[in-house]
Order: sequence, then structure tokens, then C-alpha cells
Amino acid sequence: MAIIHFDTPTSGCVEPRPFTRAGRHQLAAGLAVPPDAAGSSKLEPSLAKAEKLAASYPDHDVVLTVMTDWELFDENPSAVYARLAKFPGKVFAAVLRTGPQPWMLDPRITVVAITAQSEPGTLAKTMFEALTMHRPDRKPTI
Repeated sequence: MAIIHFDTPTSGCVEPRPFTRAGRHQLAAGLAVPPDAAGSSKLEPSLAKAEKLAASYPDHDVVLTVMTDWELFDENPSAVYARLAKFPGKVFAAVLRTGPQPWMLDPRITVVAITAQSEPGTLAKTMFEALTMHRPDRKPTI
């Protein structure tokens, strides 16, 4: 598991770690807002990093979860969305505060809307689904 912030590279990004006790400690540290993050709303740099990581692990089942309001400022958002849909693994799009965008109707992307009206734990269920996606005998949570 890895953590890639939108402002990649930042001190908060965590390279792939096993989900062990030591790995979880390192991953948890990456869940805070990095002090050197500018608050970018550009997906392309972090998507490029995720694509590079996926290519580095060709024998692994890859899952990408992107959490944002999807109000992106990439120079060519359509191209970024097309790349996201072609990501070499399962993609979860957690849509924070807004409704799903039309491009998210791509069947390769699982969209989960997270709003003030969402059931408590909806984001946690989404992350759990992503983390357990490839476990045998798993029961879907979303």
C-alpha cells in the first residue's frame, strides 16, 4: 500500500509498504496533511506517480482510490479522466461534497459519493473495499 498526495512529491507521500505493524505505522504518518503541501487541485502528477508504481509491480493486483471534490485544475482534465479510466487496476473515485461528474459513468470506475448526508462510515467502507478488493471470499461492503 502507498499514499500519494495531490501535491506529490511531498513529505506525506509514502512509498509502497506491506500492511504489517511497521508498515501501518508508516502509512498512518502519511495520512496527515503534509506541511510542504500547497493544496493543489491537480490530479495529473499523483496519477502519473500511481501509474509508475503500478508499472513497477506488474505481478500485483493494483487498486487506486482517489478522494477529492473533483473540482480539478489540470490543464486538460478530459485527458486526465481518460487516463484514470485506463488505469491498470481497479479505480475507486470517492467524490467529496459534490455529485458524480458525467465522465465518472465509465464502468471501470466505482464511484462513491461522500456528502454531509452520507451514512456515517461511508468513506471508511470505501477504503475497506479498496483494501480487501482482491482477497478471496471477500464480501463487498459498498
